[in-house]
Amino acid sequence: MGFRVALVKSEQGFAPQALISSLGDEAVIVAAEHVLHSDPVSENEGESGEWLALSQLPIAQSLPQVLEGLRREGIDYLKHCLGHFCGAYADGKGQLWVFRDQFNSTKLYFQQRSDGLFISSDWQDPWLEYLATIDSRGLDEYLRYRTHPESLSLFEQLKSLPAYSYFAIRSASQVSLQATGLQACLDVPRSAQFSDLQLKQQIRDQVLAQYQQAKQQYAEAAVLLSGGVDSFLLCALATQVFDKVVAYTPYWLEGQNPELERAKAFAKHLGMEHVLVEFDANAIDATMRRMVGQLGLPLRNFSSVVLDQLLEEVGKHHQLVVYGEYADSLFGSNIARERLLSYAQQQWLQKLPQWSLSPLKVLAPSLHQRVMRQRNRDLSELYQSIYFTVDMQRYTTLCEHLGLPAPGLWNSIDFAAPSSHQDCLYHCQLVSLFIGIYHHMVEIEASAQHAGVAILSPFGNQAMYELSTRLSAPQLFGPAGYSVLKNLKGLHATAVKPLLRELACDYAPRELIYAKKYAFDVPFAKWLAGPLAGPVAQLSKLGWLSDPLTPPYSKQDCELLWTLLCLDIQLQAKGWTNLRSARDVKG
Repeated sequence: MGFRVALVKSEQGFAPQALISSLGDEAVIVAAEHVLHSDPVSENEGESGEWLALSQLPIAQSLPQVLEGLRREGIDYLKHCLGHFCGAYADGKGQLWVFRDQFNSTKLYFQQRSDGLFISSDWQDPWLEYLATIDSRGLDEYLRYRTHPESLSLFEQLKSLPAYSYFAIRSASQVSLQATGLQACLDVPRSAQFSDLQLKQQIRDQVLAQYQQAKQQYAEAAVLLSGGVDSFLLCALATQVFDKVVAYTPYWLEGQNPELERAKAFAKHLGMEHVLVEFDANAIDATMRRMVGQLGLPLRNFSSVVLDQLLEEVGKHHQLVVYGEYADSLFGSNIARERLLSYAQQQWLQKLPQWSLSPLKVLAPSLHQRVMRQRNRDLSELYQSIYFTVDMQRYTTLCEHLGLPAPGLWNSIDFAAPSSHQDCLYHCQLVSLFIGIYHHMVEIEASAQHAGVAILSPFGNQAMYELSTRLSAPQLFGPAGYSVLKNLKGLHATAVKPLLRELACDYAPRELIYAKKYAFDVPFAKWLAGPLAGPVAQLSKLGWLSDPLTPPYSKQDCELLWTLLCLDIQLQAKGWTNLRSARDVKG
């Protein structure tokens, strides 16, 4: 069931929806799975009564418990809730909040019109109005990032609730978007105040505490075991709490499964049941259409279709699924380390007088060019480039072909150049949270709803955010940190997340934990050339591409084709065959 809140003039009614309460002279109408009135709705206009509505219940909590928590702590109470949900709370004093869980796992869309305010988790809700108008900035985000982290959507008439924010409402005309402040705790000075041993214990305790809370509702758990250290650690700790833990790993027949053997080794070492689920590549097109149609968003991650099938299989046997998102961003990623090192290199080079670099121009011209390019680089690109899904040259060519406005220099998120190492790290984490993780959690929850399972992400709560700020550079990125001199011999992928690795070594041999990481790469180029060949050919027929792309597809080919497939699905859902049939592009 979807989630919906509407504030309309009381006399409109919008039958057959029940009137939940009034707010001034406006009716508040809610559709939700769980609704609780703490006291009767008043007959007197302007007195609404107190009530709470949730799409789903937080893990191991009842509706009265959540209501009491909101009374006691306000919106801050949501930071202590596990699981995925969205909801609305009226305090009975004329204030209404519409919110999501701390992971922002539900996309909420809204419209403010002359007849009221409409909020819905369904972008195709019949209460929402559409004109055939694409928002040019929303389209820009769609094509460049495959996500909408702020208030834009693909359509000019439809807005979305920005990541890590909620609605504070007094009437349809008195609506403010408030930041949850969850990510703000990351912006603090870092120093080596805690030993590795202390931090390892704190991480262990936080994961176990969440498991203990979840066990109040679920005796068993399924853990998605990718073959990486994060998911292995969650498996190992889960066996200490739940009565039964089963690991699930996807695999495919097309191409290699580089992490599959390590996932098998991890499960065997723990002596736990391990289920391998074969991915049906022939179902990709149907999965994409359902997910894009459900979300009103592109799928940012190729792996989302794999995880969707995996969760569908898990849902046949389990109700709770443990997923290891957030660990890279909070406890040390190669992406953040590379950006920090690039910043450190520029700071070091700018301290050198320019004349001292002149000899390189004669002795090693190509090296001199690279050094000067790094010395004078606009470091605002550090964050921008992290989550681009298509390079600027291809994007510009695509815009020209489709008759779209030239790419602008604006961005939803402020990509200012870093002013310090701390600032650089904070913004790397911020961009990861707002773009990569935020959208991925939305995708995961869509699949979880389809499969009928609850998702637990132990690395992603408020306590873990705060714990992350206690880590020094070596505790995030290994002994070399982001030192220019210490990294001269090259970057080692297994150096990052040292605390999680060392904690994992308590449960498995060191050589297994520090084995080369291959990442969760899916053979998407082969799927585009195989089961998706028909939809790809249709893109050219519909005029999306100036020149057809042919296999074998490069990484950039895959990114572009995937984006256009998602966009084509979403426009078809509104009855448009391409952008030109949407008639108007405005912004």
